[in-house]
Amino acid sequence: FVAADDVNRKIQEMMQRLEALEAEVREHRAELAGARVTVAAQQTQLEIQSAELTEARARVAAQQTRLDETQSLVTDEREATSALSSFLESTDISGFVAAGWHRTDPDGNADLDDRSSFNLDQAWITINKAATAESRAGFNIEFEMGELAATAGNNTTPGLYAASVSYLAPLGNGLLLDGGILSTALGAEVEAQNGNWQIRRGLVFGLQPVTNTGFTATYGVTDDLSIMMGVLNDAFASQRNQDGVPGSAEAALGLTSQVAYSRDKFGAKLGFNYGGGTGSAVNLCDTLANALVIGGVPCATVINNAVAAAGLNPRSGIVDAVVTFDPTDNLSLWANYDYTYMDLNANSLNEEVFGIHGLAIAGRIAVTDDTGFSGRFEYLTGEVLQNAVGSAKTYTLTFDRELTAGLTGKFEYAHTTLSPDDVTFTGLPDVSSNQLSLQMLYDF
Repeated sequence: FVAADDVNRKIQEMMQRLEALEAEVREHRAELAGARVTVAAQQTQLEIQSAELTEARARVAAQQTRLDETQSLVTDEREATSALSSFLESTDISGFVAAGWHRTDPDGNADLDDRSSFNLDQAWITINKAATAESRAGFNIEFEMGELAATAGNNTTPGLYAASVSYLAPLGNGLLLDGGILSTALGAEVEAQNGNWQIRRGLVFGLQPVTNTGFTATYGVTDDLSIMMGVLNDAFASQRNQDGVPGSAEAALGLTSQVAYSRDKFGAKLGFNYGGGTGSAVNLCDTLANALVIGGVPCATVINNAVAAAGLNPRSGIVDAVVTFDPTDNLSLWANYDYTYMDLNANSLNEEVFGIHGLAIAGRIAVTDDTGFSGRFEYLTGEVLQNAVGSAKTYTLTFDRELTAGLTGKFEYAHTTLSPDDVTFTGLPDVSSNQLSLQMLYDF
């Protein structure tokens, strides 16, 4: 029995251990089932994350594509902006607007209201890119309008004053080629109001060409000395935009040339224009005396009739010399001499139709940084058909003051005297007039 009890006890212990093992197995199975569920859930989550990662990669790829496209656009825009910026940096845009009041009072006559008027004197815009060694191509475009514009058309309509292209050839110190509608190289005064001391341009200016259509070549011999030569449609164009239509007076080809020297406070220019046509004849008649008549016939008509009667092509020329000098920081001077003529040349015939001398002297003194006084004296004399037409003198005094940045006010008084040498020949007595002018000019 003792042995049986011992066996029973052992069997009982084994049964208990077996039950414990079974319980442990069941527990492990439960844990394994839970682990499998967890693994399945993680696998599902991993698959979801993998799908999200694939989608994210697709989005990243699409965003990268858009980013590349955007970067390309930005690069193109930057290149375009850089090109535009470079163009604008090398291009100057400037201009001015001038408005004024003018009154002319002939001596001995009652005041006439129609001799006094308010005007848009001149409006001007310039777009210019200079030809340089770094950028050898250039251009220049200028527009103007106003009562003081040099055109016979409607001065209240904008017009093209100049338009040209330039090329700086890499030859020696640089050979500058200009072609198109060019402002004349002659004279001390210019067409633009902001380039002169006086409000009204002078009589000598009236003898000179204004713009020419053609080509010029300018070579800088040294830093101080340059030489210019060119071929023009009309070397004596008295107005802007001479188009040179075949068969017209403007189509008569001419030559232009100039030698210019400038150093420190001194400058000098010597120019010569030569060509066919009546040259400065009509300019002369209008400038010397608006109503100048010869034997009861207008001056310009007499000259044109002489040319037509001879049946010859006239040859005309104008010699122009300008000297500038700035002796002090507040004093500037210039002098301008012109000789203009027209000949009828053929075989033994050599007749001078007209020959005119003109001299203008001007100076300006700056009283303060923003205030100055300037004066101009002019004298013209000469002959038409070997008959003296007398002389013309002008005295002009101008006061200018910078009212604020960019805005200048001017007041001017001018006295003109016309003195025909032979009253029976010209049909005119001495004539003189006084003129008052006020002007405001804004420069930008």
